[in-house]
Amino acid sequence: MPSLNGQVYINGQWTEGTGTPFQSTNPATGSTLWAGHYAGAEQLSGAISAASSAFADWQRRTVEERYRII
Repeated sequence: MPSLNGQVYINGQWTEGTGTPFQSTNPATGSTLWAGHYAGAEQLSGAISAASSAFADWQRRTVEERYRII
């Protein structure tokens, strides 16, 4: 679960990932463009829990309400 800013977004909050590090490199020069960490196991579990909780409300909304939110 990487992001462009090297952080992960879980339950409405940006936080540093605690998992495996990763980086994106420029293929032409080999220079690092950005780096960060994937979400750790505990963070991933929290993200799944937050998504499950949010889905209960989301599934009760009409299509029109969903479009407005998106």
